[in-house]
Amino acid sequence: MTDRELMQRAFIELKDLRDGFNPESTHADEVLDALRARLAEDADVQYEVWQDDEWQAGSNSLEETMHYANQYAHDGAVEVHEVKRRVICKIEN
Repeated sequence: MTDRELMQRAFIELKDLRDGFNPESTHADEVLDALRARLAEDADVQYEVWQDDEWQAGSNSLEETMHYANQYAHDGAVEVHEVKRRVICKIEN
């Protein structure tokens, strides 16, 4: 199943659940788990805290990054960024 097909299936299942068309649907969790797994395979995720256009802190844990963000927020507005890194190519000699 392609990423697009997974996302389309997830959208339909979740929309049906939200709208009450199919409250007994058992596929939504399965589809979301598959999407999460596929996305985890595709990218290495890092979370970063930025303040005044400067990097302040980072972690691969969103919970830890939010802790940092709350600490830096005492000094002013902060932004939390999700950064996904993908290998574009690997060159070996």
